Amino acid sequence: MKGGLAMTKIRRRLPALLLAVCLAVSLAGCKQAVLDGFNRFVEAGGVLQLTPDRELTGRRRTGADSYTGRYEAVYDRYTGTEKLFGGSSIDREAGWEVEVQAVIETRDGQGRLLWTSGAGEPVVLLEGDGRWEGPLTFAPGTDVISFEGEDFTGTLTLEVR
Repeated sequence: MKGGLAMTKIRRRLPALLLAVCLAVSLAGCKQAVLDGFNRFVEAGGVLQLTPDRELTGRRRTGADSYTGRYEAVYDRYTGTEKLFGGSSIDREAGWEVEVQAVIETRDGQGRLLWTSGAGEPVVLLEGDGRWEGPLTFAPGTDVISFEGEDFTGTLTLEVR
């Protein structure tokens, strides 16, 4: 009789056990969907941090995403900061490395190209007249390439690939 009693207990618990297994399997599939949704939310916030096209001095053409593209501007006594490329992402499809080419031609004032990653201090990529080329390795989180001018008259050409 003991064997029959044990089987009865198993039969009673079997539906709950099957339900728990099904729930665990479906949640594993949901985990990726939740992460993808969260990444899209975070990326949207990063794009909102960039200077809107209508407020830029020059013309920005974005590439595959907000991290890449081309920007050309002619400044006349410009003072301020324009956030040109970058974003916030925890899983960038194109990878984290980009190639940057920048040229600043100064007629007057100060202009500099900056890269800010996360909560770190901005890194000066180029200041004053000159050219800068090289790779940047972004990290999950917020990365922004910006231009800062102080009574700046001149041009900026920037390409991020």
